[in-house]
Amino acid sequence: MKGFYIEPQPDGSVRYRLAYNDPVTGKTKRLSLSMPSDTVRNRRKAESELMERAQAASSAPCDSTLQQAVDAYLLEKGHIWRESTALRNRKNMAVMLRKLPPDAFINKLTIAYWKKALNELSGGQTGTYNEYVRRVKPFLRWCEQNEYITGNVSAKLVPIKKGKSELCDPTD
Repeated sequence: MKGFYIEPQPDGSVRYRLAYNDPVTGKTKRLSLSMPSDTVRNRRKAESELMERAQAASSAPCDSTLQQAVDAYLLEKGHIWRESTALRNRKNMAVMLRKLPPDAFINKLTIAYWKKALNELSGGQTGTYNEYVRRVKPFLRWCEQNEYITGNVSAKLVPIKKGKSELCDPTD
């Protein structure tokens, strides 16, 4: 981190700034946050928030948690989807995050882990499991394209064909 500094504004408010080196490009980047006045409390709060934002901006995607990946996915795709699609996908991701640990590193979740979690979420119901697979696969493909995940996890997560009994009792 290069530096934290304060710029008084003409209207009496202050803008807190933080300059840091982007590890990907090697260039200096700046973040800013405005507050109504320069107090010790505001200064500490601004410095803490700016440091957190700089850390998030400079961390490599492969070091991201499941929650961070989901947030980035929904933020990027949210403006592309119709409102009903965005709502459905946000709900599905929220359900998924209740079952999977949101603080788990996304690149450490194996295909076996995904299958087991989706099976538990579906209660062993093939149709529900397949619906979760349809919602999770685009997320996993997006994670692969944006280097949150290495490998081809999305291709390995396939719906179960009717008549096959690949699901197990989720209470096991």
